[in-house]
Amino acid sequence: MLPEYIPLTFIALAINILVWSILLTRGSSETAPSYEPSCIISNTLLLHEYFDCGSPYFFNGVTWSLSIEMGLYVLLPLFLLLFIKRPLGGLAFCLFLISYVIPELVENNAWLVLPNFIRGITTFVLGIIVFKYKDFVKMVPIPKWTISTLTIAIIAEMNLGVNQLIIILSLMVLFIISVSADLKNQADKPIQKLFPLGQLTYSIYIWHSTIVLVFINVISDKLFYGNTFILVSATIFAYALIFTIGYFSYIWLETPSRKKLQNIFR
Repeated sequence: MLPEYIPLTFIALAINILVWSILLTRGSSETAPSYEPSCIISNTLLLHEYFDCGSPYFFNGVTWSLSIEMGLYVLLPLFLLLFIKRPLGGLAFCLFLISYVIPELVENNAWLVLPNFIRGITTFVLGIIVFKYKDFVKMVPIPKWTISTLTIAIIAEMNLGVNQLIIILSLMVLFIISVSADLKNQADKPIQKLFPLGQLTYSIYIWHSTIVLVFINVISDKLFYGNTFILVSATIFAYALIFTIGYFSYIWLETPSRKKLQNIFR
C-alpha cells in the first residue's frame, strides 16, 4: 500500500515551488532549494534525503523525515525478517543503535546533530519492537494520570533546556505507556478528549514551515527588519493560520486522498 500522505505532499510541494519562485524574484537566498530537474524529481518521489542534487535545502524542509521514512518502508521487509524471525538479532541491532545514539546525545546535547537516517531508524526500530512485544507492553502497569503528567513534564523539559537524552528517553517511555494504555483502553480522560486533535498533526507538520517562511522569515524579518510588534503579531497570526490550514487540509485533502488510496488497494 502506498503511504497515505503522498497526495498532500504533491500539493504542498507544488505550492512551495511556487512560493520559492516568487521569493527568489525579490532576491537570492542562501537557503534556497535547487530547481535542477533532478532535485524536483527526488523531492517529488520523497528520495531527496538519499541523493545530492546540488543544494542541501528542500522546497519544504520538513519533508526530510518523510524521505527517511520512505527509505525505511523499502527496508521494512528486512526489518520484519530480523525482528520477527530473529528477535535476538533485532534486539542486538537495537542495542547497537542505542550505543551510538546515547553517547552523541550526552556529548552534544542535541538530537539534531545525529544523522537524519540514524534518528529515523532509531524511532522506527522502537515501533517495531513495541509491535513485536505488544503482549508484554500491554502488561505495563499505568497509574492513573501517568500519561497526562508525563506529557506535561516533557513539555516542561523542552522549554527548560533539559538534556535532550532525557527528553528522548521520556518521549520513548511516553510512547510505550501510551500504546499500553491504548491496548487496554485505559487512556486518561483528558487524553481521550484531546486525542482526536492528533489527526491534525500531519497536515500541520506539512504546512507549518511554509507559513513560517512567508510570515515570519520574509515579512517580519526581511521586510520589517525584525520589528518587535510586527514579529509578535505575525507569529500569533502564523500560529492561527497553521492550525486553520492544517484543519481544512485534513478535511479536504488528507482524508479524501487516504480513502481513495484505501479503495484502490482493497
